[in-house]
Parts: sequence; C-alpha cells; structure tokens
Amino acid sequence: MPIAPGIPFFLGGTENSPIGSLGAGVRFTSPLDVDRGLSLFGRIGFDHRLTADESEFSTTVGDGQLGVHMRKDKHQFSVSGEGNLVKIDGGAGVRSDRETAGISTQWQYSPNDTNQFTSFAQFSIVRYPEQRVRDVNRFTGGVGWGHAFADAPGKPIIFGSVFGGFEDAMAESNGSHFGREFYGVRVGGSYTLAENHSLFTALTYQTSEYDEDDPSFLTRRDDDFFDVNVGYRFQYDKSWSVTPTLRYTNNDSNIVITDYDRFEAMVVFRNDF
Repeated sequence: MPIAPGIPFFLGGTENSPIGSLGAGVRFTSPLDVDRGLSLFGRIGFDHRLTADESEFSTTVGDGQLGVHMRKDKHQFSVSGEGNLVKIDGGAGVRSDRETAGISTQWQYSPNDTNQFTSFAQFSIVRYPEQRVRDVNRFTGGVGWGHAFADAPGKPIIFGSVFGGFEDAMAESNGSHFGREFYGVRVGGSYTLAENHSLFTALTYQTSEYDEDDPSFLTRRDDDFFDVNVGYRFQYDKSWSVTPTLRYTNNDSNIVITDYDRFEAMVVFRNDF
C-alpha cells in the first residue's frame, strides 16, 4: 500500500550478508538463607552482532538482571529486576536506540523428576530515546510445561508455553498506533544422540493486533510472527561446546515496511568457566 494516494512506495528485495557475533557474560548465585531456601542471583551480558555487508542491521546489546530466588520442597519462586540496552549501528548518534527496564516474577512446580509447570509475569517500560513517539509500557504473562522422558532412548525433553500481553502507547496523541495486544505459543524439545552430542529445536508463533490505524499507511497493522530454529550441540569438554544452528524467521504483516523473512546459518563456539 502506498504511503500516500498516487505515490508508489517500493522496498528493496532480498539482501544477503555474512554474519558474526561476539558475546560475553557473567552470572552468579549466592545463598542468603539456606534454611528458607533463599538465594540472590544476577547476571550481566553483552553481545555484538555484525552483518558484514549490511552494517545498518548490526546490533549491540547489553543486559542485566538481579533478583531473589526461593526454593521450598517442590516449589520455586523468583522475582527480579531487569534492564536491556540495544544499539543499531545504522542509527544516528551514540545513545542506545531502545532502553528497557522492568520486573519479572516466576513460579515453578515440579511434582516429580520428569515434569515441571511454570507461570510467569513481566512488566517493563520500553523507551526509544531518538523516537519518543514509539515509547510503550509492556505487560506479558504466560504458563508453561516441560516433560523429560527419562527412560526412553535419547532421553528426549519436550516443552511448551502459551503467553500473551499488551503494549500501552505513551504518546496517545500521535503514537497510539504503536499500542498493541499480542498472543503466542512456543514449543520445542531436545534429544541426546550420544554422550556429549544432542539435537534441539524450538518454534515460536505470535500474533499482534495494533490499537489504531497507522497514519502513513491508513490501515491498522496486523502481524503474524513465526520463528523456528534447529541445532546440534557438541560438548567438547566441561568448558567448550560447538553448536551449528539453522534459523528461519518470518513476520507476515499487512504493512509493507514490517513484512519480512530471514534465514540464518550460524556456528556458535562457547566457553563456560
């Protein structure tokens, strides 16, 4: 659909580029009260993703989390504060392009050694320093289940979750079309081929319905997002692992500038120390 009547609007076609990623992080857990099962946990992470031939899509991400975890018999509960900064290399200036801060809670119940049930909720503020019209407050909640077939060959593990939420636009006068409701499901699993060798896969589907018509395209945005990845993990030793992964992402949108698909093939080398 054109931006304005009578004015055609075209986007470029397929673009290909070698990609690379460098990431590092630190996480910790420290007991607070052993008798009550209380502990303090946290993490800090950094990741830089480089698209060699399309530098405007290169990203740098920093994130952190600090929280309290409680374990009581078959129950676990955690609450944490989280922060995230994203910089897109093609963006103007040196400040981050998206800043997120919020609080998360999670409850897990394990009735036995092979099943685990989960519920979670998160509230966060999402801010765009260079585009304040896009600022939103986000709430997400959901439930999940995981099962391990401990006695089956390959000891397969399956999991699934359903989630939903909304984003409330802060600039109501000129940014209400950025508000939305979203719902989705995620399923996946893993299979042990042999000692130190395993396969894994995950599939995510999410649908989004936006609150108001987009002022440029004169229609209400509607997205169906689909993401699937398949990988193989080789645990070389206690510290090193190698993980080739294939990933396909598709965002089917009625707004041409947000309609895209992407295919990635990567090999990840990881060291835990």
